[in-house]
Amino acid sequence: MSIYGEFSDDYDNLYKNNISIYQNNCKAITQENYEYVDFYPSFGVKTNEKSEFLIYGQAVNGWRDGFCLYETIDLSKKLENSKYESIKFYEIADHSPLDNVI
Repeated sequence: MSIYGEFSDDYDNLYKNNISIYQNNCKAITQENYEYVDFYPSFGVKTNEKSEFLIYGQAVNGWRDGFCLYETIDLSKKLENSKYESIKFYEIADHSPLDNVI
């Protein structure tokens, strides 16, 4: 897996921290082991393409890397997997997440 078009280490640390805080806050209000999917902003470009702008949106249906409320999360691995899900270019379909933006 190759990650490209990513934010700073500071952003990534905040991202991981937010997941941890969210998980802890949810545990305080429910006993259900819900599954959540996080959203790392998508660049949606091929490996060697330059990203000139970023569009924020949230359409995570079909993303496979979520987390359950009452399971221990390896935050570094979670970040890596979240980046891959949101940034990856779908080679087979010659498609990226930004292809849906008109």
